[in-house]
Amino acid sequence: MGVLVQPLLRFGCVGFLPPPQVLLLWDRMIAGDDTSILAVAAAALVLLHGASMLSELKPKGAAGGGALCSVDSLDSARDIMSSNAEWVAIIPLCQAVLHAQTAQGT
Repeated sequence: MGVLVQPLLRFGCVGFLPPPQVLLLWDRMIAGDDTSILAVAAAALVLLHGASMLSELKPKGAAGGGALCSVDSLDSARDIMSSNAEWVAIIPLCQAVLHAQTAQGT
């Protein structure tokens, strides 16, 4: 999953979310002067699309050089995340992830 999450973090979810959602996310990042919201957003998107993505990811054989997934399956997982992006509301998703972590900690 690290290879899948890296573009989310590097590009600030651009291409994975519709532009209004990216702007909301970046607004929170700039207002808080903290990029950790990107990690929370990446976790939220992976949790949201996890079952769909895991069904697409197939382990490579030993000849794959130690990579966990083939390139084609990672592209498929990215396609799943971006194809369902029009209905994603990233800020409530981030809040749900943060509140779930807080609730588990008590």
